[in-house]
Amino acid sequence: MKDAIRENSYYDHFTLKRGNASTLLLEATHILEGEMYVGGQEHFYMETNAHLAVPKGEDGEVELFSSSQNPTLTQKLAAKALGIPENRIVVRVKRLGGGFGGKETRSTILALPVCVAALALNQPVRIMLDRHEDMMMTGGRHPFYCKWKVGFSEEGVLTALKADLYSNAGISQDVSLQVMQRALFALDNSYKCDNIYIEGHVCKTNLPSNTAFRGFGNPQSMLVVEDIMSRIAAYLQLDPCVVRRRNLYKTGDKSFLGQIIDRCTLPQCWHEVIEQSEYHARKLAVLRFNKENKYIKRGLSVVPLKFGIGFVALHRNQAGALVHVYTDGSVLLSHGGVEMGQGLHTKMIQVAARVLKISAEKIFIGETSSDKVPNTSPTAASVSSDLNGMAVKNACEAIYHRLEPFIAKNPKGSWEDWVKAAYFDRISLSATGFYKTPDITSFDFVKQTGNHFNYFTFGAAVSEVEIDCLTGDHSILRTDIVMDVGESLNPAIDIGQIEGAFMQGVGLCTLEELRYSPDGELLTRGPGAYKIP
Repeated sequence: MKDAIRENSYYDHFTLKRGNASTLLLEATHILEGEMYVGGQEHFYMETNAHLAVPKGEDGEVELFSSSQNPTLTQKLAAKALGIPENRIVVRVKRLGGGFGGKETRSTILALPVCVAALALNQPVRIMLDRHEDMMMTGGRHPFYCKWKVGFSEEGVLTALKADLYSNAGISQDVSLQVMQRALFALDNSYKCDNIYIEGHVCKTNLPSNTAFRGFGNPQSMLVVEDIMSRIAAYLQLDPCVVRRRNLYKTGDKSFLGQIIDRCTLPQCWHEVIEQSEYHARKLAVLRFNKENKYIKRGLSVVPLKFGIGFVALHRNQAGALVHVYTDGSVLLSHGGVEMGQGLHTKMIQVAARVLKISAEKIFIGETSSDKVPNTSPTAASVSSDLNGMAVKNACEAIYHRLEPFIAKNPKGSWEDWVKAAYFDRISLSATGFYKTPDITSFDFVKQTGNHFNYFTFGAAVSEVEIDCLTGDHSILRTDIVMDVGESLNPAIDIGQIEGAFMQGVGLCTLEELRYSPDGELLTRGPGAYKIP
């Protein structure tokens, strides 16, 4: 990135401003400046990229079995490569062995060649990458570099912030512009600051194109702002917990984007994790331990989280579903989301079962397929349960509404009785569902306005670590996390997702490191050279 900055090598840049940061910085009681570099990260999904293209018939049709989070984009680009309409290509995704954003766009660099080969040879063509090939080709989390200047009061309350964010996009834009936009939107994390001026620069470099990765720019920005808060606390010789608490958002505040934050449960999450973790008592114990030990030291921290729910691209905030009820009472459910171990299909079956008032055992999801639900959004951005769930709900409500007259006629009958009665009365037992997120608008960087997120999720965590100051060897002694996910569709799945995300974050911050040769060749290929927790 330093080379790109020197050579002025950028794809694009964005500016986010609110209030008057320059004037307030001059008037600030205290000013600090700094910089931070956040390295990249490999997705390291268990299943590497794999695709099977099968030519069908004499009309140039292709059936593609793909490990993609984004069947519609794969279909669209394959059609473009083959010079045929999209209706000739069916993309099927049974499930993925993990994705984390790495199969949202980059899977197409493999799907397209096998489609071309299959059609040219008129026989099935399959590809599956070895781990070292996958790591070399498909990119990962964007490395970020940030230079910042912050103004604050004697109490540690933020008054102004100026920052320049740089991301390493690699050799193509991919989704790097959207990643930078999300990073800009997240540079406040959970802290109110009315005067900001932030510029985001997307660097063009000669490395494999970086892409979407769980958090999509947010973790990098949050690391930067948490570093700023820690430095303010150290400068003022205050407890970092106190400084963070004084700056937290509350209900009714406006975010960086000028969006009013409704139902802000940040203070509740903060208070609960402090109590649950016995933070104050353990803080004294940590101080005591550090006085008594010369080479082994402990640290205790508490950090908050605010995460906006919604795609950066407004048009992606939509979803479809298709529900068939068969005469034996079994239900076939299709929706636009891809199952990759995050439990999405389980949640969609729960939604359908709740609306149709039947047991989950009667419902089956076969696959995600472009000929069942067209024009789908990628399964990403932590919105798939919201979008697809509402589309499933919409379709199931349509079917249940058609069955209501038969339920009224035979209230003691079974689900199968009502379904058969509707069939013999020539009532459709199939329905499509659709949903688009209401009351949101794209952020306009010219007007600096937009109601970009449908809502925010909040959380807080306390972690205690121990470090050997001679070797750098470290261990996490304990972590407490409190997350507000609303009314959870499935607490077991959501707890698993939070725990998994935490471990992936541990890898990003403490263990995982991508190393390149001077020629840009990735040296840390495979689990022998690249370590995940």
